[in-house]
Amino acid sequence: MVVLPALCMDAGKGYVWKLMVIALNPRDGTVAWRYERELPPGDVPTLTVSPSTDLNAMRLVLEQDADTVDDVVLAQATGRAYPQHHNRGKRFTQFTADGYLTVSNEDDRKEYRWTRHGGGADKRATVLTADGDRFAYLPLKDSMLVATAKATPGKIGVRLDIADWGTAQHRHLSFDVDGGTSIGQPLSMVLRPAAGTIVITARGSSAITGLT
Repeated sequence: MVVLPALCMDAGKGYVWKLMVIALNPRDGTVAWRYERELPPGDVPTLTVSPSTDLNAMRLVLEQDADTVDDVVLAQATGRAYPQHHNRGKRFTQFTADGYLTVSNEDDRKEYRWTRHGGGADKRATVLTADGDRFAYLPLKDSMLVATAKATPGKIGVRLDIADWGTAQHRHLSFDVDGGTSIGQPLSMVLRPAAGTIVITARGSSAITGLT
């Protein structure tokens, strides 16, 4: 699906701004779905578009006159707007077509909370804060994964914490990958699910680590 979000001005209605999202079928260019939202009168709005980590949804945040006037998550395949409850204006750590993750600090630990778009009970997990240069997160069905990377000359040390949702139980494993970052190059790390495996990659390393 090719999705084209745009802000348009409707001069026929007194210069009213409108958000329009059109999804095209890549096979023949026909319109698969359309989403429209008319904005209240005000200054020129700003639009921020973010894809979900599973690439099955997209988030559109519209701000106007320093206020969030629309914050919607759309299904990539159908354009359906997911029910919104208390997420407007929130900074998601990441989100999928199912829900979104937020992180809060509590002394020497972090609390991870997974909230479904349609509501229901949140899932929570707590992990001790580890020493590192970069963090990556991956919420799974039964647990929360938190990877911490620390660069040293010639290698990158990775610590992976696994915390089960709704319990105080968590475990961790540590390993090194070859490589390191150049001067001035920031360290970055990615966690991705792939066919029953969790794939970990880090900038500056040619290694791709898969965990089952």
